[in-house]
Amino acid sequence: MEHLRQLVSERKKQRNKAQFACAFMDDVFEVQMRCKFKHIKSKYPSDLANKKMLTFCRLAF
Repeated sequence: MEHLRQLVSERKKQRNKAQFACAFMDDVFEVQMRCKFKHIKSKYPSDLANKKMLTFCRLAF
């Protein structure tokens, strides 16, 4: 019985680590996208910047 409790405890820890890793990667991706958008907006006029951002989003997903 104790062995099962340890297994369940380990599974919970692994699941929490995986969820944290996914959330962390989402945050990193969001920061990268924001930086890329700021770069594009500062580099191109507004109409062209919007087209470039749409293209970038299509490629990213």
